[in-house]
Amino acid sequence: MEAIMRYILLFASFLFFACSSLPKGNEVSENLTANGFPYIHHIQNEGPRPKPGDYAYFHVIMARGDTVLYDSDTQAQLPMLQIPSPENRPDKPSPIIDGLVLMAVGDSLTVLYSIDSVSQMTYRFALKKISGAEQYNREQSVQRQARDGEEREVLRQKEEKAMLETRFLWKQYRTGQIGAALQESASGLQFVVLEEGMGAIPEQGQWIWVHYYAICTDDGKEVANTYAQARKFPFQLGQAQAPPGMEEATSRMKPGSRAVLFLPSKLGYGEKGYMNVPPNTDIVLYLEILEIE
Repeated sequence: MEAIMRYILLFASFLFFACSSLPKGNEVSENLTANGFPYIHHIQNEGPRPKPGDYAYFHVIMARGDTVLYDSDTQAQLPMLQIPSPENRPDKPSPIIDGLVLMAVGDSLTVLYSIDSVSQMTYRFALKKISGAEQYNREQSVQRQARDGEEREVLRQKEEKAMLETRFLWKQYRTGQIGAALQESASGLQFVVLEEGMGAIPEQGQWIWVHYYAICTDDGKEVANTYAQARKFPFQLGQAQAPPGMEEATSRMKPGSRAVLFLPSKLGYGEKGYMNVPPNTDIVLYLEILEIE
């Protein structure tokens, strides 16, 4: 029993000395950022700190009392901030900038910000990456090229789909095999709905962004292709900025809708024609509604 008591006393004294070496809660007031915000450095590594002009990538949790207002872990991308030069610092000191410039990659740090005499914001940071201005610009260039490549591939696939569906329905239309899928309005507009979109149909005066692909009804010659140009076509509904048949069809279509329109000349580009469309030409037009605003 005496041996057991000696062991308990030894273990208790070890805990006392170990705990006495931990930071005390009131030590936070002794650590102040350049603008006087209290902070605690939880993990502190060796290494460079973000300097003016650098881009800091970080995880942050922002809380007011026990309520978490923002957690960057719930976002698709890490927050990023360029550290401003002293002369470009905001007039009102920023606890975020003050905290980041104290950290090396791998550090975690909490900055406290008093809103008023009773309320306090807590910013808990983990610094993930530092990029110099040149490195950041190179990375952005690589990312833009990757995005451009992805967008071009998406457009290429959409263009191929538009061509295939348009020409398939054009051949069926010319041979009278299109069947009940072909609808017709009182104006003479004929169309086949390929996909119903979602949301509200547009109202007069709204702006519409579309992609389209068009061929001549007689010979199938391509006369328009916004996919190949990688350029969406915008027009304001009801302002005669698009062929009458396109306007009529668009007024019935929701965002995301796709249809093939069979436009007689009077509902297309009429007696004058336009660009590659000759005068008095019937056209087959594939129409995709992208956005309505």
